Amino acid sequence: MKPAEIGDKIKEMRTGRGWTLAQLGRKTRLSKSFLCEFERGGRAARLVTLERIVRAFGLYLNIGFSSGLKSVDNFSQRVKI
Repeated sequence: MKPAEIGDKIKEMRTGRGWTLAQLGRKTRLSKSFLCEFERGGRAARLVTLERIVRAFGLYLNIGFSSGLKSVDNFSQRVKI
């Protein structure tokens, strides 16, 4: 998945929950400006930063031959980004 696609998916999950950039920023301890640039694909995120963002949504990052996200509560449920 391309960085811009990841940013689009993060924005979709954020807005789907009715969260503002400020709210996501508080949950992740990341600045609104970073998150805005990241969502637009103008900025890349290190894995540790992506992990913080993903955990704010109650998910965890699964990196491997079949990368994606899995729900913390339901390991069999697969949520792709």
